Amino acid sequence: MTINIKPDQLNGTVTSISNEVSDIHANEAIIDDTGTKLNDCTALIRYTGTILGETVSKYNTFLNGLAEKFKNTDYNISTEIRDNSSRINDGNVNPSDDFFIRSNVHIIQNSNVSVLYSQ
Repeated sequence: MTINIKPDQLNGTVTSISNEVSDIHANEAIIDDTGTKLNDCTALIRYTGTILGETVSKYNTFLNGLAEKFKNTDYNISTEIRDNSSRINDGNVNPSDDFFIRSNVHIIQNSNVSVLYSQ
């Protein structure tokens, strides 16, 4: 079973980082005598950091809510956020288990969030 969750369903959280902060932008900011571009770049980095913090917090709340719904079932559900991916694991370990075979949740950059569950 696959449930696709659009980013705006996570309380309107922005899940991708703006590509405005690029090498070219950074280089232009360094040679800008007025400091305007540097200030703009710094503000964008600060804003991006804030959005990232909110995203992780809201996504963690979402995962915990999802795990709570499975709490009273026959499955032992746990959630995990690591690196750029997250996992909801049903606790079953099989010799053939890998990241995609296990029950898991992962974020795909610039795309929808997919909730994958397999028995």
